[in-house]
Amino acid sequence: MGAVYRAHDNLLDRIVAIKMLGAASLGAESRERLLREARAAARLNHPNIVGIYDVGMSEEDAPFIVMEMVEGQTLFDRPPKTIDETLAIVRQICAALDHAHAHGIVHRDLKLENILLAADGAVKLTDFGLARSIASRLTTDGSITGTVFYLAPELALGQPYDGRADLYALGVLLYELTTHKLPFDGDDPIAVVSQHLHAPVVPPRAHSPSIPPALDALIVRLLAKRPDDRPASASEVKSEIEHIAANAASGAAQSQMTAPRAELSLLDRIVRGRMVGREHELGEAASVWKRAASGESQALLVSGELGIGKTRLVRELVALAEVSGAFAFTGECNAEGGPPYAPFAQILQTALARPSNERAGEASTAMAAQLPPLVLADLITLAPALRARFPNAPPNPPLDPQAEQQRIMESVVEWCAALSARAPALFVFDDAHWADSGTLVLARHLVRRARASKLRLLVALTYREIELSEAHPLNDALAEINRGRLATRIKLARLSREQTEALLRVMFEEDILPDFLDGIYRETEGNPFFIEEVCKALIEEGQLTFADGRWRRPSMDQVRVPQSVRIAIQARVSKLPVQTQEVLRLAAVFGREFEFALLQRASELNEESLIESVEIASRAQLIDEVRDRRRAGSERFVFAHAIIPAALRESVSGLRRHRLHRRAAAALESIRPDDFESLAYHFAEAGDEASARNYYVQAGDRARRLYANADAIRFYSEALALLPADDPARFDVLAARAAVHEVAADRDTERADAHEMLMIAERLNDNARRFEALIALADLRLETDHFRAFEPLEKALSIARALGDAAREARALRRLGWLNLLRGDYTRCRAVIEEAVARFRAANLIAETATCLHILSLALSHNGDIAEARQVVEESIVLSRAIGDPRQEAIGLRRLGIILGYSGDMQGSIDCTQQALVLHRALGDRAQECNALSNLSVWACQLGQWEEARDYTLQALEIGEAIDSHEAIIKAIHHTAAYYPSSPSRRLTWERLAKRGRASPKRKRGSARSAREKRKQTSPSPKRSLPRSKAARSTATPLIPPYLRKGWQRSRKPSLPSKTIAANL
Repeated sequence: MGAVYRAHDNLLDRIVAIKMLGAASLGAESRERLLREARAAARLNHPNIVGIYDVGMSEEDAPFIVMEMVEGQTLFDRPPKTIDETLAIVRQICAALDHAHAHGIVHRDLKLENILLAADGAVKLTDFGLARSIASRLTTDGSITGTVFYLAPELALGQPYDGRADLYALGVLLYELTTHKLPFDGDDPIAVVSQHLHAPVVPPRAHSPSIPPALDALIVRLLAKRPDDRPASASEVKSEIEHIAANAASGAAQSQMTAPRAELSLLDRIVRGRMVGREHELGEAASVWKRAASGESQALLVSGELGIGKTRLVRELVALAEVSGAFAFTGECNAEGGPPYAPFAQILQTALARPSNERAGEASTAMAAQLPPLVLADLITLAPALRARFPNAPPNPPLDPQAEQQRIMESVVEWCAALSARAPALFVFDDAHWADSGTLVLARHLVRRARASKLRLLVALTYREIELSEAHPLNDALAEINRGRLATRIKLARLSREQTEALLRVMFEEDILPDFLDGIYRETEGNPFFIEEVCKALIEEGQLTFADGRWRRPSMDQVRVPQSVRIAIQARVSKLPVQTQEVLRLAAVFGREFEFALLQRASELNEESLIESVEIASRAQLIDEVRDRRRAGSERFVFAHAIIPAALRESVSGLRRHRLHRRAAAALESIRPDDFESLAYHFAEAGDEASARNYYVQAGDRARRLYANADAIRFYSEALALLPADDPARFDVLAARAAVHEVAADRDTERADAHEMLMIAERLNDNARRFEALIALADLRLETDHFRAFEPLEKALSIARALGDAAREARALRRLGWLNLLRGDYTRCRAVIEEAVARFRAANLIAETATCLHILSLALSHNGDIAEARQVVEESIVLSRAIGDPRQEAIGLRRLGIILGYSGDMQGSIDCTQQALVLHRALGDRAQECNALSNLSVWACQLGQWEEARDYTLQALEIGEAIDSHEAIIKAIHHTAAYYPSSPSRRLTWERLAKRGRASPKRKRGSARSAREKRKQTSPSPKRSLPRSKAARSTATPLIPPYLRKGWQRSRKPSLPSKTIAANL
């Protein structure tokens, strides 16, 4: 960094070196930091450290450092020629590092060029404190200036560091000096950084067999990814180096120098973790990330067949994001299933449950403290494990299912907004073809909202097209994302012959003969994972050997290349000890990732034997340990690829597979009894239908509580499939599924479930079940054809009275009252609802009483009994406050505002509606917030407050767009049509709707007509219709009850039809 000049110090009459640090590449803050660190380094006084005499700024505002002049060469220019010389040099480096670390100074840029060899043989370290952060070295095109070959993972990620970062660089330096190779190499700096973060190191003895095994083991430890796995200090390394050197000098027995890695596996000689042949695709992905990081949020869709390298490509993208200082989180989707939103839960747990000594963890923890309690509570709902981190976070009050689902999704958006305000963020959903529907709905919503809100966020999904059936939920998610032009898709193809040759050359670190290349390419057709597994199988079968520094094999006509990747995997597994094979097959039933504790509980082996088998499998590169300090004491392992556990499961008979799943289920039941989804899967695979359906129902109940409707339906359907047609237990499962169908508006399936419920009740002659079935059928008809709802409701009412069940009677009466309201029979509605109120009061069901009072107030209003309607609403507000139900209180306040508006008290109406608005916002009830804003717009217009009315309407439109609510958007259309027939506000509204695909000049009339047709089934005034012509809109009497028309306060612009007001309830 900078130029070095030989100079003479006139004051002290000595030769010095002056290093000029380029001002152009440094900002003021960076210059100050470098000078500050250089001053700190000047306090170091050690024979192996170049002394710093002075620091300052030149006339050109460039920082400079005056230092000791060392006559000699760098270690790069004059590397040692023997192991002994290398050890002698490293001992002095360790002494210098130990002194610096003791004074709290970390070099951070240790490399051959910064180590000087004086003429007398002394080693001198220079450039202490002059390293620049990796993020500051990132250029606008995504490349990195300067060297990255010695970069410790924690420095690459911008995490807190200590002297062990220098020890990692020392490991690279030792590797280079003993093998004349870098442990991680490549033309692309980001690819090199990715190897530092993820790739296993090839042991140095693979390149230089003369390296003492103890030194080989030390170098591998120095290159550990986690600082905790490296030696603790430079003095410890110095002691080990001295011990190795002493043994070598005295000719000690080889056993004295032997470390645990004395036997070098041929598999360890293969270079892993280097991506080959994807430069174009990575460039495209990096371009997408760059745009997203600047606020052009979108989705990145990476598709391709099994083993094609989707995860590897995204891993390189994650490395780019992390070194640039961004947040990067990955959620794994598993074939074995899991709780709804499990991938999102992984991301939330990683972001919010990290130890405080990690940079991203510190930022996320600070951000969590600033999140509104409502948002934090919803995040805990998605990731229940966070409850341990935030034990005092209160749960959110309940809303209706659709509103609560909207609130949860908006809470995720708000968290993402807070995250991206600190730094750009990358979310990866790996193997999205296995994602649950809840995760896909949330991801789709996040992509759309992030684009609209210009968040610095990229959502990346990897998936296999072959896994997508026509009904797969990912298809809908991809269709909507693509329809909104919110995504870039990268489809990975197989490697070409030339790319296959490049991959083989990297793996074996030598030139590849044409006949071997042709044989491998012919069988693998360029699938990267297949190429690697075939080569490993050939090694383990002894067809590929290593001797005299080269890989050797017989002629290709004698080489038996496996015909498929599954055959290659099974061939490799068959070479392992029988005990290890059995352990791997048991682990495979848990899925790609498994916990050691679960494996131990399911296994019949003792702990020592089990550990031995796991270690053998790890050395065979079939599994890897998941290093995660957040889960201390909960060791986890992951198969090297998803196809490995699949191939292992396929290799056992059906009977044995059932037995393995039974053992897995028993282990899960004892350790994770609330993992209903996995328990259901394993019991079903084990053939235990009773246990499976029990857990499927519990999984469905959990999905229903989380509003993951498609997943709830799937789990309930699985439970029903395991129940005989005449089993009475089907009734409750059908009732639960019908309720989810109702929320999801799946009317045909809801109807089928209600009819089957009724058939079961009739067969059992069970009046309680008959009542519930009739209510389910009535609820369906109230939504689809309310004129046909009378029959099931009258029957249900009769049954409830026969049972003497006041609560059931009240439920039936409430629905009958609402039905009469829809039909315009307000007198009958009043009589029925008053009876329902009495029954609910008798059963002490206060919340249901308040709900009925709202319906009663509507009937009274339409009958002209305004004063009584007001009293009823006020009573409902009192009841809601008494039981602590802010949702019902807000609805009551909004209803009171409407009644006051009917009475001409516009200011009182605004006051009540604003109180309701505050409560809706506090609850995160965006749909009801939208309704309140719509009402406020009406009242503001009545007072002639046109600007305020416009602002309310546009706020309502913003929310409607955010929650993707047709109803809210249609109301915005009605408002702009009624109040701004030719204003810029109306044009703005239409432009925004057209941009989202909601409206266009050709569709306006159709949209309004469809809205009217929908309200014919739900509005209390079905006979009235909206005025159609422009003239009618400007002159027609508002559609309000006749008793109010005379006293309605008309302004110079027409008011909104009262049907919209009614809909806002």
